Amino acid sequence: MSKFIQKLKKPKKFEKLLKEIKSIENIVIIQAGKGGKIVIMDKIDYSNKIEEKLNDLNIYEQVKKDPTTTIRTEINKMLTKLLNQNKITEQNKFYLASIDDLPKIRGQPKLHKTMLQRELLQLRTILNGVVCNTSKFVKNISNIKLDQDNHLASLDIQNLYTNIPVNKAIDITLKRVEESKKLKALSFTKTDIKDLLNLAVKNSYFECNGKYYKQKAGLPMGNALSPLLVDIYVDEYQKTTFI
Repeated sequence: MSKFIQKLKKPKKFEKLLKEIKSIENIVIIQAGKGGKIVIMDKIDYSNKIEEKLNDLNIYEQVKKDPTTTIRTEINKMLTKLLNQNKITEQNKFYLASIDDLPKIRGQPKLHKTMLQRELLQLRTILNGVVCNTSKFVKNISNIKLDQDNHLASLDIQNLYTNIPVNKAIDITLKRVEESKKLKALSFTKTDIKDLLNLAVKNSYFECNGKYYKQKAGLPMGNALSPLLVDIYVDEYQKTTFI
């Protein structure tokens, strides 16, 4: 049973039921991608759907063995270099060198709204300050005056993280750091930051069903730096493309 289920506080009358569900070996209980709902799936179907994603050879490749030792060596080499240059402390090195076991991939099902849900969501239309659909958004901005050559567009990026060019995202981030002049307050050089970013986001390995995989393209989901790099890259893209 997922850790999410284990953390839920349930009345005692549900404890027996939860134990029975936990004992079923051919199902997977997991939190949905949105809405905080719980999904129960057949374990084989769940595994097959993940394997289907991993078969995209443009994004992932299978590796022969657990790369944790190699990654740990690279991290220690980088941290030792920074320590010898007095850019980090022994305590910093100890903290940053701590590496957990190889991550395991997890799928989060996407749930589609039922008819009842769609009807209930209409209640949101009576709330102020909530844009729940395009029609209300258009109504909200209808009194905004635009020049004749202005255009309004609604955009979405499919598979955002895996479509971000990593090298370009890092270069843009370094440029933004320089522009903000925050680099002057740091003990790290531009090269140090670039090396650390490369080390952090280009070692995206994980385990699935006893197999090891590497993400070859894009930024890794679950990496603490990925959302920041995505925001910086998309902001730069908007400025250079639409302005």
